Amino acid sequence: MGSPSQALGKPLVIAIAGGSGSGKTLLAQSLMSVLPPGASVFLSQDSYYRSLPAQYSACPENYNFDHPDALEWELLARHLAGLRRLETVKIPRYCFVTHQRVGSDQVGPAPFLVLEGTLILHDPRLVELSDLRVFLEVDDDIRLLRRIARDTRERGRSLESVLEQYVRTVRPMFERFVSPTMRKANLVLQDAPIEQWTRAVLERIKKIEEPR
Repeated sequence: MGSPSQALGKPLVIAIAGGSGSGKTLLAQSLMSVLPPGASVFLSQDSYYRSLPAQYSACPENYNFDHPDALEWELLARHLAGLRRLETVKIPRYCFVTHQRVGSDQVGPAPFLVLEGTLILHDPRLVELSDLRVFLEVDDDIRLLRRIARDTRERGRSLESVLEQYVRTVRPMFERFVSPTMRKANLVLQDAPIEQWTRAVLERIKKIEEPR
C-alpha cells in the first residue's frame, strides 16, 4: 500500500464514527495494526472533551457529556488540519475520573491519520478534512453491553451510574446527533467480526489511493 504523504504531500484521513460501544476504537486499533509500522497516527474525539465546568464539580453526573458542546471541535479541527499540513500538534490529555484535562501529548504527522469518535461526522470541518468516513451501525443492546463493560472496568464507574447516563443522555443524544451523521459516511459497516471490518476499510483505502 502506497504512502499518500509521499504521493501528495498530505496524509489520508480515516474518520470512524458510530454510537458509543459500536467498536470504533477496536476498528481503529485493528486497522493501525495492519498498516505499515509508524505509518499511522491515532486521534480520539475523547481527547477533546472540555474540562468539567466548575459548577458541575460536585455533581458531574448532571453534566451532559454526550452533547456536541462538551467537546472543543475548533481545536480538533485545527489539529487535524495541521497534521494534514505535516505539522506537529499538542493533543490534550483528558482524565475520565476527574473529568479534567491533565496535560498534552505531542503528535507528529503520518501517512494515515485515524480519527474516531461518536460525533466525528457531526462537525462539518472534520467531514471536509476526512478522505474516508466510516460509520459503524451496531445494535443498541450490543453497544450498551460494551459500554457497561468499558466504563465499569476502565473509567471507575458503577453499573447504576452507567445505566442512568445511558437513559438520560447517551441514547437521546445518539438519536439526535449521532445517528443522523450516518448519511455523511461513504462507508457504512454493520456488526461483523473485526477482521471483516478491517478488510472492508483497507479495500476502500486502496480505491481512494488509485487515482492518486
